[in-house]
Amino acid sequence: MPQTTFYVKRRRGTIDAVLTVQRVEDDGTLIKVFDKLPVRSGQYPFVHGGGEDWVRGKGPTPEGTWLLSTQREALQFQPVGTPFYCLSSNPGERIMHGPRGTVRENAGLHLDNRFPGTIGCTAFVVDTTAQEAEAYKVFTYLDELRTAGVPCVRYKVFF
Repeated sequence: MPQTTFYVKRRRGTIDAVLTVQRVEDDGTLIKVFDKLPVRSGQYPFVHGGGEDWVRGKGPTPEGTWLLSTQREALQFQPVGTPFYCLSSNPGERIMHGPRGTVRENAGLHLDNRFPGTIGCTAFVVDTTAQEAEAYKVFTYLDELRTAGVPCVRYKVFF
């Protein structure tokens, strides 16, 4: 079965990043499904590379390799009811385990709420209708993976 990985490339000193989705086919062929979509993560002054990855409710999605659930949920805060996909360390969990017993709970992938940043999630920048349409294409892709029996995909956050 093809393997899908989401890559979030962070930039130091900012909450801005880009998301690329790649799929490796069974024959080894690499396909870029989505390339360099603008995303945000964290709140100022809790920026990428500032050492605040594990500050609950303020820091960006921590650097590392996580699992992104393909189960669509309704976002419980702004923009309420829009798609949300949870990040975790292990399948079926809602927790990302960090160094020295730290944890991040209920972090995930969703639309940006047009506030300055997120509370630990990764959010698609949707300043234009074209950006919002691209975000929904990613959500549809995750839904299709779920329908195909894929419960989660790798989600790698790096500099």
